Amino acid sequence: VFGVYGLVPRARNIGPAKFVIDASGPPAVVSRALSMKRRDAIRTVAIAGYWKETRAPEGFPATNTLFEMLPNGWVWSLLRAGGLRNVTLGIDPYTIQEAQMSAPELYLAKIRESTLVGPLLASARLSGKVDILDATWSAAEHYAGDGFLLAGDAASTIDPLTSQGVYKALQSGIVGAAAINTCLERPQDRDMALA
Repeated sequence: VFGVYGLVPRARNIGPAKFVIDASGPPAVVSRALSMKRRDAIRTVAIAGYWKETRAPEGFPATNTLFEMLPNGWVWSLLRAGGLRNVTLGIDPYTIQEAQMSAPELYLAKIRESTLVGPLLASARLSGKVDILDATWSAAEHYAGDGFLLAGDAASTIDPLTSQGVYKALQSGIVGAAAINTCLERPQDRDMALA
């Protein structure tokens, strides 16, 4: 995206764009290009892996989402189609630094501590590598302005495990389209629409 304030591309025979919608996800291309601040919550790292040949939990359906708080984080797990179980550890990045072990080693140690998920992995094997992801909540300083609008995770990121981001992304697209239409069709209502 070459956007607003010198970032808007010129399309052939059309001229400059009147609005740029940033739907670039967490990289938030437009807000970073405009040097807008992002308000971050407590930093969180999600370390995730997929496991095969896991045991079924006792006392409730195997397809239930499992969530357990640990002293320095949390473990979340979900059985996926095909029998793979996603197991994710959410943890403060400082805990990883203080552990004096790699993030994958810490992941394995912490999920084994889990009384809910740990027993399901007793004879299981990792399928592939362990992924390390930024799971920090954040929000842009502004969601819209002269010629730009941020949508979805480009506007704000929330806990990726709740799936609320999907709803938020769709809703921000719908509201964003209405705001842009108002700006273009009724310029006198621009400030209200962008607010």
